[in-house]
Amino acid sequence: MVNEANPLWCEGDCYDKRARETNRRQLISMNTIQFAKSPADGTRGLWPKSADAGKSAGRPIARPQGVVINGDLTAFWQHLDDATTDEVRLFRQHYEPAAHYAVREALQLPLFPGLGNHDYANNVNDCTGTIPHYSYNYGSNACAREAIDYMKTAVACDHIKNFPTGTIVSFDRDSLGYAFDIGKYRFVQMHNYPTYTRTEIGIKSATSWLEKVLDDAKAKGKHAVLNYHDPDEHWKPSDADFKAALKGQDVVAIFAGHYHKTWGKYDTVSVDGKQIPVYLSGSSEYNRFLLVEFGDDYFTVGVINASTGSPVFDSGNLTSTNLP
Repeated sequence: MVNEANPLWCEGDCYDKRARETNRRQLISMNTIQFAKSPADGTRGLWPKSADAGKSAGRPIARPQGVVINGDLTAFWQHLDDATTDEVRLFRQHYEPAAHYAVREALQLPLFPGLGNHDYANNVNDCTGTIPHYSYNYGSNACAREAIDYMKTAVACDHIKNFPTGTIVSFDRDSLGYAFDIGKYRFVQMHNYPTYTRTEIGIKSATSWLEKVLDDAKAKGKHAVLNYHDPDEHWKPSDADFKAALKGQDVVAIFAGHYHKTWGKYDTVSVDGKQIPVYLSGSSEYNRFLLVEFGDDYFTVGVINASTGSPVFDSGNLTSTNLP
């Protein structure tokens, strides 16, 4: 689980100095995650032998079945004439190994992307872009519309070669939400946040669709995992429509991002007395992402430190949950 994958984003004066290097380390660490190191004893390739790791403790780290990016693929979704600062091109070169001029360290795992506020929400009425078709038809919403079409064509046209569209079981054109199944789990991607709505760019809330997707998952005996970008800044998980969609469902975890300096267990969402844990993924800027093992009757979340370009479990940042 990853947040903020923009190869040019870094706070303060480090924009050009450090952003690409932190992304390079992040990618190398994801590609070599099966050799992650336990800080306690230096063992590589195994989940830490800690009670906090639950049923994962001491188990070999399996090759991940996917990398979920919960938003902020770019800072503004801008295409620029300079290839070294074209955000969309750079993202694709780093996270899509089949992209033109992909970097040597490009992601070598399946990719499940999601949009964040920087990709489309922040661009509403504020970005004309440089692609004539979009600028002419959408004016100041051109960049946001480009980001939206990136997701639509990813699902419908298979243009992201490492996006396993064969796993997708539902797609909502109104919200861009999509759901995919792996094993006993249904993963639901809702991009910025579940209730996000902007008529200017044709985006509606995902909550009605979410309820149907969760009903179907429950009927098929699958645990549900929710993914979106913003955990609570521009909306609140106490929203009545969101809570109604979750009522009576088997949602076992929520993964989000947005806050670059925060990673690991963040909060809980209460539904019918059940506390659903919320985890944040940190950011490439701060060299953090999450490794999650989803077992049939448990899941384990570990924070990975990628600051050296070699994955290391963060000390004290392991949690495991047993499922009924």
